[in-house]
Amino acid sequence: MSVIETVSTVLTIVAVCCFLFLSTLATLVDIFPLNIGIIKKFRQFRARSTIDVLRELKIDISGIKTENQYVNIPSEFRGESIISAAKAIIESNTHNLAIRVGENEHFSSKTFINIMGASVNSANAKLIAKLLSSFISENKSSIGLFDFLCTPKSGSPIIGYELSNILNVPYVIHKSNDRIKFEPTNNVDDEFDGEMPEPGKIALLIDDSSTGGTMFIDAAKALKKRNYQVKIAVVLFKPTGKRGAENLQKEGVILMGPIET
Repeated sequence: MSVIETVSTVLTIVAVCCFLFLSTLATLVDIFPLNIGIIKKFRQFRARSTIDVLRELKIDISGIKTENQYVNIPSEFRGESIISAAKAIIESNTHNLAIRVGENEHFSSKTFINIMGASVNSANAKLIAKLLSSFISENKSSIGLFDFLCTPKSGSPIIGYELSNILNVPYVIHKSNDRIKFEPTNNVDDEFDGEMPEPGKIALLIDDSSTGGTMFIDAAKALKKRNYQVKIAVVLFKPTGKRGAENLQKEGVILMGPIET
């Protein structure tokens, strides 16, 4: 063995020993809840050094975080059963009525799928939330991590609420085009209902469907303005031929859902 190889081996052993020593010391720190400044700094250093070591070992930290989050997400439906159950509830709430939908981009249709109205029924809202929970669980690699849910107020906020209970994550409602505006001196949030998480967290947008994507886009812009991350929007169904997915993609948001109608 050359001198360089010997030195490299020794340094590696020293690094491992130092890491083990720090881990042992960190355990003692956790056992004894000392609250002095140097201990706080050590805890922060410990967290950073552990992450650095894992990265050097080429361990997928984000993948581990995702697995840990999704292990607790209920998945009552699987595969084709998600699609068949979603189709069943959509068909039972489809009405032969000529309508025009869309806020900025209008689309005409001879049928009306009233999932918003159906969600007023508690059993329907909980069923749809279970379907979305199952869909999210099965698509964890595409959806990834998220910290809270957000639904447009003009959408189906009851579904978002039920889903947040299933996933056990915070929930906020975006008040798009709300006619009530508060003066700044009132210290009232006129964009969102609900307790906002700390900036930097990841929002998952939720609704029954999206046509032109306007409500989702407004919510995403409002969230990003407050330094939240928005990457994915999940709906029960994606209307065929509409430009919701295309418009959302321009804003850096991917539209996902179990079926297209």
